[in-house]
Amino acid sequence: GLEIDEEIINKRIGREQVSLSALDSLIISGRVEQADALFGDLGIVNSLTPEKQREVRRRIQTVFASRKDILFEAQKAKAIEGAKLEARRENINLILADAGAPQVIGSGELATTTPFGEDATASADVQDAMRLFSASRRLILAGENGMANGLLSQARFIIENSPEIQREKELDKPISAELASEFGVPVGTTLRSVMSIIPRSPEEQAESRAVASARGKERIKGEEQISFIDEAETMVVDLLEEIETDPTIVGIGGSLRATGQTGLGVLSDLGGSKLADSARSIAFDNTDLGLDDVAKLFDSPTLSVLSIMENSIGLILARLRTPSGRIPVDVIKRSIDDVSLTGLKGSKQVQNRLNFVLQQLRRRSGAIEKRFDLPEKTQIGIPRFKVEGGKLVPIQGAE
Repeated sequence: GLEIDEEIINKRIGREQVSLSALDSLIISGRVEQADALFGDLGIVNSLTPEKQREVRRRIQTVFASRKDILFEAQKAKAIEGAKLEARRENINLILADAGAPQVIGSGELATTTPFGEDATASADVQDAMRLFSASRRLILAGENGMANGLLSQARFIIENSPEIQREKELDKPISAELASEFGVPVGTTLRSVMSIIPRSPEEQAESRAVASARGKERIKGEEQISFIDEAETMVVDLLEEIETDPTIVGIGGSLRATGQTGLGVLSDLGGSKLADSARSIAFDNTDLGLDDVAKLFDSPTLSVLSIMENSIGLILARLRTPSGRIPVDVIKRSIDDVSLTGLKGSKQVQNRLNFVLQQLRRRSGAIEKRFDLPEKTQIGIPRFKVEGGKLVPIQGAE
């Protein structure tokens, strides 16, 4: 891992960047309560400028506000489902009567059923669901498969949405031997298992497909973000190795300070052209930067190799900090400032900053993998060096 003493953190990286990185990691991974607690620490707050303090406070408050919106929507959805359930209940008696369900003689009321056996009481909702099962079987025997499936989907809706069934934990109760025989399942089968043989309604099937599609799109988005991180990580690791081999490439007159066509050639030799192309595409497609602004970031003949790398990695970080929609200009500026390679003079300073950036990328990668339930990355592309006492040393076992 990265080991940098306090003096290096304060002088070369800056307490503000360390604080912002820690807060960013918590907010992006959804641990906003921890971010709020960390932000309340005087040491953290005092390390930030007033402008950064306002920005962090706004981001935390935005997440809290969105959670309230989600809670409200969930409560509203629950109320809607409750109303649907009540409306269906009102029609159950009519449906079952038409289907020939047993009734109490002379009263017109449905006869009590015992889905869990004679000695076990059952909620009214479970009884209705079981009546619908039995009625559907009669319809199937009469050749009315469409109507039978309609009753089965009604039964499924009741079982999945009934507060009574949930409260009494009836899903985990075994159905009666008589009912098990009727359904053709082993004795001891629970109501939860019986649900698997009930077809979903067309409405529920459509909703399920929509949810699956949305999850698929989110997963693809996560994989795209991981690919951006992989490109940036590979570039940083390769650059660290080049600097370790020849520290003079960072100094005045070094190849990383080259500009124009010479600089582009060095960038290509280092394998950085692909990263720059990806970052340029992000700038064109996902920001409000004009053509001139994009050119200043990537195509100006006065840009050094380090400048192009700094801007490229900064755009990748900005995209990760704003996973969807257009990336605000202030996020782009802050992300490029976080990389900040060009203002450093010595090779050790550049190495320390690159390792700091590498750790940021790794943390974001882990958060994205967890959020989208993606498989963890393999160890390909991990750095072969770490900082110890201000010096870059090989990591044992990293070949």
